[in-house]
Amino acid sequence: MPVFRSGPGLAPDWCELEYFEIVRLPAGSRHTFARRGGKEKLIVAGGGCLIAFSGNAATHHEGANLDLTAPEGQFEVLRALADTTVVRMCGRWGELTGGSGLFEVTRETTWGGAGDPVDYAKETKVDNHYHDCDEYWIFFEGSGVAVSEGKHYEVGPGDCVATRAGGHHDFPRVSEPAKGVYFETSLLGRKRVATSGSIGTTPLTAMVRGRGEDGCAPAPGRHRWAWWRLVPVVSTTQRRRWYR
Repeated sequence: MPVFRSGPGLAPDWCELEYFEIVRLPAGSRHTFARRGGKEKLIVAGGGCLIAFSGNAATHHEGANLDLTAPEGQFEVLRALADTTVVRMCGRWGELTGGSGLFEVTRETTWGGAGDPVDYAKETKVDNHYHDCDEYWIFFEGSGVAVSEGKHYEVGPGDCVATRAGGHHDFPRVSEPAKGVYFETSLLGRKRVATSGSIGTTPLTAMVRGRGEDGCAPAPGRHRWAWWRLVPVVSTTQRRRWYR
């Protein structure tokens, strides 16, 4: 079942992402995340907060992408500076991973035809594609139809779409503008992060774990999905907007 919800034991056995949770914090509140996985990732999906982990405390805002890779330690939100949403992911992914970050998808009046051919209607700029890694989409806002490995799923807040390495996936229809977190776990084989018939294949040229700025930063403005995945990547932190 490529779509699962938050909770212990709900992820399919093959998933490197074993657990996730979406936590919404009122301004001024605090929250401690008891350690659950061998590795953990925390992404600030909205707002801002003071977060302590690995012996340090710092303020992080929307888009912050934090990693716990040591076997000990935990994330702790010391104070939410505003109403804040954070997404925590726990599991057993390897040292070399693909991208992770926030994404947005909105409805479009035209589709540019990027990605591999499809036999279903499309109303977004997301392209039908696959990677040399598993990918997870965790939705915290909006709704629509996701396609994973040939099956269509109605998804909304709290759903995680899990696609195996080599499996095509797409987000062709939006009911309400959708926002979520994406995470591409252990890179396999040729370690490609953008693969489809119409946009070619791009191997990863350099990847470091952690957060930072993309080495080929975009010009100001909004960019289609294909742009983000075709550049060489030097960090796991990116933000996607699937509209123009």
